[in-house]
Formats: sequence, C-alpha cells, structure tokens
Amino acid sequence: MHSAGDRFPLNYFIYMWRPKKIFEKRNVFKWWQILFLFVFLSGCLMIPVSLQLVKVKRVPISLVAPHVSQVADQNFLNQIAGYSIVNGRLAAPPYERLSARNIAAIDLNGKWHIEGNKYHQFVRGYQNALIFQKDRLMLSDQNGFGFQIMYPGNGQITFDGSKENLLKEMSQLWVSQYKSDFLGVVSFLGFMGVMIFNLLMLGAAAVFLWLTKRTRISDIHSLREAAAVVLISAGVPSIAAMMLGLVHFDIGTLTMVQSSGVVLMIAFVFRQTHFQDTRKLHEKKLFIVGSGR
Repeated sequence: MHSAGDRFPLNYFIYMWRPKKIFEKRNVFKWWQILFLFVFLSGCLMIPVSLQLVKVKRVPISLVAPHVSQVADQNFLNQIAGYSIVNGRLAAPPYERLSARNIAAIDLNGKWHIEGNKYHQFVRGYQNALIFQKDRLMLSDQNGFGFQIMYPGNGQITFDGSKENLLKEMSQLWVSQYKSDFLGVVSFLGFMGVMIFNLLMLGAAAVFLWLTKRTRISDIHSLREAAAVVLISAGVPSIAAMMLGLVHFDIGTLTMVQSSGVVLMIAFVFRQTHFQDTRKLHEKKLFIVGSGR
C-alpha cells in the first residue's frame, strides 16, 4: 500500500530535495507525468514574467504601428498642440493632410470611416492613417494592423505639441483598450519561448545522461529514466528562480539560476550515487575493500 508521500505530484516535491532520492526514484515517473513536470517547470519561470507584464502601462506604439509616427509631421503636431481629450471628447480645430498613401487628420465630424476586423482595420485608399475623431482614435499601419480606440470616459489627456508626448498618449490609449489582448499574446509567446529554452536545456541534459547507458558507470537504461533524473533535479533551481524573479525581475538571471542550478543538482546526484543503484554501489565498495586486503 502506497503512502500519501508516494503519490504524484507530492512525491516529486519530496524527492527533489535529496540527490540520492532523485536517482533512486527515476523509475517512478511515467511519461505523462514527466510531460506534466516539464510544463510545471516552464510555468515556474513564467509566473514572474506574467506579473511583470501586468504592470505594463504603456506599449511603444511603434511595436504595433511602426509607420504611423511618420504620418504625424510637425504641422500636425502644431495643430493639436495645447488641445485636450476631456471626459471622452476631443476639442480641437479640424485638420487634414493627405500625402501619397498617408493621412493625418483631426476629424470631429466623422468624415473618415475605418473598415476591417478588430485588429486589422484600415481607411480605404490609404496605407497609414492617424485620425483623431471626436470620441475615438483611428490608427492604421501598412504592416496590416489597424485599431479603433475609444477615448477614456473620464480624465484629461493634453497634447503639448511634441512627437514624444503624442506617441506616449497614443500608447496609453492603445493599452487601455487592448491590454488584455496584448497580455494574452505576449504571455503565450513568452511561455512558448520558455518551453523551447527548457526543451533545449533539459532535453540536452537528459540525452547526455541517457547516452551514459553505453558505459559501465551508469545504471540509467532508458531515456525516460534520464528525463526523470533531469526534471527532478530541475525542481529546486526552477522554484528558486521563480522566487528570485518575484523579488527582482531579470529574465537572463532567471534562466541562469535555473540552468546552473540544474547542472549543480545533477553533479550532486553523481557525487552521491555515481549514477549507480545503491546495492551495486555497495557491492563495488565491498569488492574494492576486499581486494585491498
């Protein structure tokens, strides 16, 4: 009869603290449990990343619409300088400048209309568009992205006539409406990146241990056993990296703590077990002692 400590995933958190147990229990975990642990370890690194993303108040508008800033020339900046969006309404004199396939306008009468779906909106006939209407901002970039951003219903946004100020306010407006979408996409991409990094690092370590089966120094006989040793060894370093990331976020430091910690834990496992089962290691020691007599 198995005790509660032998049940997955509790057994994982018990074994990962003791190098000797890490090797002894390498046969305990099945492939689906190994895959679950891989996702869990990747998730440990993603927690600090996600918390950092939640703090984002501004996203450079050049990230989603890199060509729009070129549309806002000095004439447009002078025209909007000193005017404000107050309680969701813009008060400014009308302005319109058309050049080639670009348009920059202050359109309080709703002359211009935007088409397309939520993330890919455009003004027909123009590649890049920057249009401030009475209650919304319309952005369209030649990269294919385009947005219709409603002004916030309360508060005040004032333009001082500089391009830096305009881009900053546009960025804050964009984040206020699309932050959840941005966090979802960036978190997904970040998680995929972390998983690829872990797959390369932990996968390489597992393959290396698996190849030791060709020698007489190791009792690791399968890739599953090797993967289990590596993933159990990665438990403490991954949790340590997560805790460090909650205090001070630096993705380079997090990955360094995890990867170097895994190497150290595997070294401790080898130091205590020599990658051999306890019985065989004991017999080897007895043989050496007997030979010396």
